[in-house]
Amino acid sequence: EKIQSLQALYRDLVEKCFRSCCADFACKAMTSKEETCVINCVDKFLDKSSKHPESRFAE
Repeated sequence: EKIQSLQALYRDLVEKCFRSCCADFACKAMTSKEETCVINCVDKFLDKSSKHPESRFAE
């Protein structure tokens, strides 16, 4: 049960950060702007989840 919960959490994180940060598919590699966005998105998520583990992406 915990593994499934962690998998769902990871899937939500990947989807949210990808949708928020990656919009230009003209190049195979991510731009530095996209990389920074993903890092900030993950950091924001980890900060929130460490303070309130039950509130996944409550925005």
